[in-house]
Amino acid sequence: QLEMYLPVKTDFEASLLKSGYEILSMVTEPDNIPVSGFASQLENLEYIRVNLSDSVVDGTIDGDKTLSFIGRYITSTGQDVTANFSTEKITVKLDVAKRVPVKYRISGVPAKDYYLTGDSISNETVLVDGSTAELAELTEIDLGIIDIEGSENTVVKQFKIDDYLQRTLFACETTVVEVRAEISPLQIKELVLSPEDISQTGRNNEVYRYNITFDESIMDGKGNIIVKVKGKAEDIADLKLSSMRPTLDMSGKEGIYRMQSVEFDLPEGITLIGEYLADIEISLIPASTPIFVPTPTAASEPTPTQ
Repeated sequence: QLEMYLPVKTDFEASLLKSGYEILSMVTEPDNIPVSGFASQLENLEYIRVNLSDSVVDGTIDGDKTLSFIGRYITSTGQDVTANFSTEKITVKLDVAKRVPVKYRISGVPAKDYYLTGDSISNETVLVDGSTAELAELTEIDLGIIDIEGSENTVVKQFKIDDYLQRTLFACETTVVEVRAEISPLQIKELVLSPEDISQTGRNNEVYRYNITFDESIMDGKGNIIVKVKGKAEDIADLKLSSMRPTLDMSGKEGIYRMQSVEFDLPEGITLIGEYLADIEISLIPASTPIFVPTPTAASEPTPTQ
């Protein structure tokens, strides 16, 4: 008779695990088994198979388990020839962990002229191992509040997961997570506005003359107005004055109107820097004086002389 060692192959389907659970390790003992017999019996043997589905119902594994099986002798052609050999008891030890979401909240507002660009966490979930009963009750890990009140720089916080777990539980693979709240300064953008592009509401050109003088502090020396706005980089990148609809109210009667503001329709999140002022002088158009043209009369005929 001959003797050989056959490896033990363990078949495992993820569907056997309860939702949210994962296998950390699976140990099969023994992992190979000596087999003796005639050469004709042994020459086609390839491995001994253990299939957990034979005794475990789908969706039921939710903790560490030790399971016992009778191995099946399988040939190179896939044939089950267990009946030809003495059965062997095989033990499979499962180490199971639960994948749990990690939550946090952002609170507060950054310093003036700064804003929260976005926030992120290094691991949105972590694997937790330990007591089966405690794992069943664990649905999430709450890291609490990340305070960004008055911040001018990115806020970075690190959290040790074990500090947020029951004593019977512990984090595996990932033990520390990092939360980042990105803080960025508001961006400033300058736009060039031609006075001709300002809508003048209420203007009556048939009755009044208008003279507009803009504050020199907002002019560029070339007759244009420099308009400054601030906002988030992504909001002002493609901002155009046409979408802001600059408007000057010209509906007054005859007189001089000092420091009239150019009004803008600002998109949400955009702030105007400074004021854009003009003096408006409105005067009546003088009434035209009619020119008298006498009506010509027929010349009298001369009196003939005798």
